[in-house]
Amino acid sequence: MRQTILAATLFAISTVSAQPVGQEAFIKQGKPPAGPTLSLPGFPHSMKHASPATTPAAADALIRAHDKNGDRRFNADECPTPFRISFATLDSNHDGYLDATELTSGLGLGEKRPIVRGKVIANYVYTVADDFVVDVYHNGEKVADSRREMLSETFGATDEKINIEVREGDCLVFNVVNNRLRWNGVSYFAVAGMKTGSGVGFLSDADSGQWSYCDDLGAVNTFIADPAYLANQKARPVTPKWDQGDSRMNSLADGWKGTSVWGNNRNTWIKYIAPPAPANFQIGVTH
Repeated sequence: MRQTILAATLFAISTVSAQPVGQEAFIKQGKPPAGPTLSLPGFPHSMKHASPATTPAAADALIRAHDKNGDRRFNADECPTPFRISFATLDSNHDGYLDATELTSGLGLGEKRPIVRGKVIANYVYTVADDFVVDVYHNGEKVADSRREMLSETFGATDEKINIEVREGDCLVFNVVNNRLRWNGVSYFAVAGMKTGSGVGFLSDADSGQWSYCDDLGAVNTFIADPAYLANQKARPVTPKWDQGDSRMNSLADGWKGTSVWGNNRNTWIKYIAPPAPANFQIGVTH
């Protein structure tokens, strides 16, 4: 993924200016040139060699390469994975998208930083939802359907297993929906991260401070891309709660002692930040 992004960037640069020797080698070998890094994590390290006049062309090339819906900007799903840790920083107008101007700003501050993740706290994740989970995001990237298994369905409520490895400092976001016209408006959502051989590695808990929510469609892209965004907007316990939810969760995860979590709307996004999560936390970056 990183090499594809960098190749698109450097192709645009090469059309408007001559390349220094070090950067020519980078184009051929797919390796960043030696030298000090700059200030914005996730963005192409090589851009420190480009003049200010070349970065708009590079931004345009990136948008052409990754803009899936043709709106000339990146949403959270389209944004190249290495850029997502700086998504909220660059989104200067806070509309949940990166346009060419904002992307150009990022390309002028590119930095390559080491990617080191914490210890494994779960090898897979169970969810119980009334009614169901639409999408799951892991460190800003949507989890493929092939990694999700429907375990059972109870009058429309669903149990699921998500086959992802969760580590310390990781961020998960779940888009959960409920039909308020069914069963007198009850709802439910709970999570258990399971570590092989050790049982429950983490669980949903409205009182822990690690679970937050977003109900604003205009803010969802940033909520997914930036772990810190709305992290202090604590998820709340579900009410009125589906009365079979806790028993379903315990049948999947023996020893589960958590709580259900939700936002304020029937279509909500629930975020979990695995500890440790310092104030200046950035996905995959060592501090």
